[in-house]
Amino acid sequence: MTMPAAAATIGDNSLVDLAARISREHEARVSAEQGELEHAIAAGRLLAEAKQQFGKRGQWRQWVESNCSFAFRTAQAYMQIAKNEKSAEGSAHLSIIKAIKGIQAKKQRVEHAGPQEQCIERLNGHKRFNPRGVRIPVPDGMTLAELCRKGAALEANGASPSEAAKQCGIGVQSFTAGRSIVVLSDRKELSVEERKLVDDAIATMNADCRVRQPYASVKPIIDRVWGSRRGVRRTDKGAAKRVAMFKNAISIITEACRHGRDLQIPALDEEETTSAVASIRQSIDSLRALSRAITRGGK
Repeated sequence: MTMPAAAATIGDNSLVDLAARISREHEARVSAEQGELEHAIAAGRLLAEAKQQFGKRGQWRQWVESNCSFAFRTAQAYMQIAKNEKSAEGSAHLSIIKAIKGIQAKKQRVEHAGPQEQCIERLNGHKRFNPRGVRIPVPDGMTLAELCRKGAALEANGASPSEAAKQCGIGVQSFTAGRSIVVLSDRKELSVEERKLVDDAIATMNADCRVRQPYASVKPIIDRVWGSRRGVRRTDKGAAKRVAMFKNAISIITEACRHGRDLQIPALDEEETTSAVASIRQSIDSLRALSRAITRGGK
């Protein structure tokens, strides 16, 4: 069913006129050996102008399907090309499909990037997203690993990750990734294979002044050592406080156990006796597990 043309116009274009011009641009694009993109952009602009005359999405879609000689998804593609005209014009020799895919790929690159890289990509649309990550400026006479280690020392003295990153002149994401690698290299329990991976990651980040790929190469080790929860790889600015709390907890446990033999045991029925013995045995199992964990260094 063909919808009646609306009386409203935008500029000099009624919906009837817009429908005819849109169809001509589409047919010109289909038959063109060159200049496909030019016709696609023109169709997209006209479609966007027509869409302004519809308040509800359903009405707009019905109008496209009733008055245009192509599918609604094609109309969406034309409008997307026109909206991203700057991105599309650089590839005017490509087919319309390739141009659409190019815009979609660029959108995915921005979505999968970190916040800093997203800003760079959006502000500099002509620049390609680099999957290796941003190159980090390193002061003369210093390696990137040394710079990250400097930031880790600042954190240990009470600085937040963002403060440490700022003082080192590094983005927060790059700093936290680089710091995780250098702190990981200090772990003594790494296997020979893990040690080699970590050493290679540090060599790569120093040579390339980037951390994305080196971090990805050792992330399974990082997750094994510290777990995958966010924030667990932060250097311990409160390490002394946590050690003191741990010692205090151990003191309470040992004192309770030491004085356990002095408890005066009242008369208990069979159920109360069974429950008390089960609780004590559970506690003994927990203490044994704690002892093993301490012996292994908290792993």
